[in-house]
Amino acid sequence: MAEEQVRRFYSAHFKEEWYRLIRSPYARLEFDTTVHFLDKYLERRKLLILDAGGGPGRYAVELARRGHHVVLVDPVSENLRFAEKQVKRSKLRGEVGPMVEASIEDLSVFPDGMFDVTLCLTPLSHVLEPGQREKAVSELLRVLKPQGLLFASAIGRLPCLVLALENGFKLSGLASARELRDTGNFQGEKVFTRFHGFLPEELKRLFEGIGGLRVLEIAGLDGLGSTHSRAVNAVARDPRAWKFWLETHYTTCTEPSVIGLSEQVLLIAQKH
Repeated sequence: MAEEQVRRFYSAHFKEEWYRLIRSPYARLEFDTTVHFLDKYLERRKLLILDAGGGPGRYAVELARRGHHVVLVDPVSENLRFAEKQVKRSKLRGEVGPMVEASIEDLSVFPDGMFDVTLCLTPLSHVLEPGQREKAVSELLRVLKPQGLLFASAIGRLPCLVLALENGFKLSGLASARELRDTGNFQGEKVFTRFHGFLPEELKRLFEGIGGLRVLEIAGLDGLGSTHSRAVNAVARDPRAWKFWLETHYTTCTEPSVIGLSEQVLLIAQKH
C-alpha cells in the first residue's frame, strides 16, 4: 500500500528530513524561498497556523520564531517525537502545539474554519490517488477561516525526468520513468519513496477544482537552478556571484517556464 511505504520511509528518515532543507545552498533554496513567500503574504500579528503533514517540524519552528502559533499534524509518530524535541530545544513549547498524529486526508479532529493559515508542504505528492488528493485539499480548505491563506508545495514532474536522464535511468528504470512521464506517479523505492510528480497546471486545477479557493501565485522553489545542485553550490562559495544568483532566482521563480522545471512547486491560494 502506497501510504504504508511512505510512512516506513519517513519513519526511518525523520532526522535526515529535518536536516534536508539546510544541508547545502541548493537545498536551502527550497526552504528560503518558501519562507520568502510566507513572509510576503502573512501578517505580522500572531496567526493560528496548521502545518499539515509537517514532518519533523522545520517550518513549524520557523513560523513559531516569527511569533505565530503552529499546530503540527503528521501521520508518522517518529516525526512528531523528533519535532517535539526540536521545539523544546528552540524554547518554543508555548508556540507549537498540539502535535497530532493524523493524515492530511482526515483532519476531522479540527472544526470548520479554525485556522488563519494552512500549510501542506510536499505531503500532497505522497497521495497517489486523485480522489484522495481532492479529499485532502477539501480538508485543508474546510479547516481554514474565510479569507484565510493556504500554502501547498508539491514535487514537480519534469525535473524528476531530467534527474532520471542524468543517471541514465539506472536508478529509476525505464518502466518507472515511463509511468512518471505518463501519469506523474513514481513507484520505485531505490531512489526515494512513492510520490506523484505534478505539472504546474495540474496542481493549479486541483485547487481550483475544489471550489472555494482562489489561486494567488505559483512559484518554482528551486528556480532556474533546479537539478543543477553542483553548479548552485559552487556559485554559493562566491558572495558576489551568490548575491546575483539569489536576485535572479527571486526575479524569475514565478515565470511559468521556470515553475515547470522546478523540483518543488509552491502554490498560494486564498479561501473565498
